Amino acid sequence: MIRVLMYLIGALIAITFLRGVIGILGRAFSNKVGASTPPPDAKPSAAPPPKAVGGELRRCAVCGIYAPAHAHQGESYFCSPECEKKYQPA
Repeated sequence: MIRVLMYLIGALIAITFLRGVIGILGRAFSNKVGASTPPPDAKPSAAPPPKAVGGELRRCAVCGIYAPAHAHQGESYFCSPECEKKYQPA
């Protein structure tokens, strides 16, 4: 009876050790391959607006996309003449 109990404890220790070694090797391999993923509890960050090649991008007051400013009224910018026509200040 004691011999069986010792075998079970030994098997439990061996399985725990093998899981640790396999985890370390798996992380090392994934870092080499570049397949790292963020942890499951990581919050996604908001992407910054894209940068313009030839000028500054502004957020359209109507549709919300970032584009070179077509026109503006005060602090409001518009991406197209259609959005400028749709705009109704609050």
